[in-house]
Amino acid sequence: MSKKTLFNSDITKEEFLKNYWNKRPYLFKNAFQDTASLAEPDDFLDLAMDESCETRLVYKDENAKRKLVHGPFTQQQLSDYTKKSFALIGHNLNTLSPDFYDFQEAVDFIPGWEFDDVMSVYSNDEMSLGAHIDNYNVFIFQGQGRRKWEIELAPNRQWREDEEIKVLQEFNPDFEWSLEPGDMIYVPPGVAHHGTSLSESISYSIGFKSLETNDTLSSFFNSFEESDFFSNEQFNTKSKSDVPSELFAFFKERAKELLSDEDVFDTWLLKSLSAPKCPIEATGEQTPNSYLDLTLERDVHLKYAHQADKGITAINRKLYMLTDKQLGLLLPILDSNPFDSFEITEEQQIELREVLDDLWNSGAIFIQAD
Repeated sequence: MSKKTLFNSDITKEEFLKNYWNKRPYLFKNAFQDTASLAEPDDFLDLAMDESCETRLVYKDENAKRKLVHGPFTQQQLSDYTKKSFALIGHNLNTLSPDFYDFQEAVDFIPGWEFDDVMSVYSNDEMSLGAHIDNYNVFIFQGQGRRKWEIELAPNRQWREDEEIKVLQEFNPDFEWSLEPGDMIYVPPGVAHHGTSLSESISYSIGFKSLETNDTLSSFFNSFEESDFFSNEQFNTKSKSDVPSELFAFFKERAKELLSDEDVFDTWLLKSLSAPKCPIEATGEQTPNSYLDLTLERDVHLKYAHQADKGITAINRKLYMLTDKQLGLLLPILDSNPFDSFEITEEQQIELREVLDDLWNSGAIFIQAD
């Protein structure tokens, strides 16, 4: 029996993860069907005028320099911008439509705590965001029109200073791919890529954030509200600028102390990985006496992470110690499609009552709207 291949390609999921993920680009021909029907240009123009949606627009000025503006936009602004060379970028499409959530589901072989969002880029003919590098893994697939992608595997990381967005000073592509609707490329972190519309074009990306050492450790150290100070009690009268060895030792020791407690760091990181991208608002409705016979939904922003060796699960930054049985009963709720409904079984209610109440009171689960 042959193994199931990934996105209609010649490789399996296991081969992709071993040979390409975080390593090198890959072209998936005909990865998806019917992508042209996902959305129309007017849909993204409407999105750009919606105050609740995150959008950006990049256009070229009279000197062919790229300028960046953030939404929401007025109809007149969009009318003016779309007369130029432009690219309209929409974020978090997976939270807006079940069709786009399906693309999040299509990559569920990647841990959910790494997932960022499904993004769109609607641009006119010959528009480009320039050659750039992303510090995250991304799948980019074509919805409508055609787009050429040039790839450089080991770019020079120097940025142009005359652009408002990050564009490489030098770009020497190693190869190029032209994407038709349904085609998809995978680009790992650090690989330069340059996409140019060959017609009016809509493309989509499925992005996975990367945990960078500087940002992660800075966030960890900044998470401590209380702090102490170095007290300098000895001075060298020979020089006003001498730094005492005690100062170096003081901060080295404090850093070691904060990182030496594994439980402190592990729980902080687990909470961070389970932080929703957007706030979840509580409905304010009273906690049900029973969840049985209720038709429920989960909030599309619910996020969780699990530390298997310690049996700790973090849901929306709250920690739970769960048995294997409890986790097995909880996962169908956490992994449920937010655009569908689910019901609670008697066993789930008995084993997970505290967790269910927390999810309800925080707005993470609620009664399905009519």
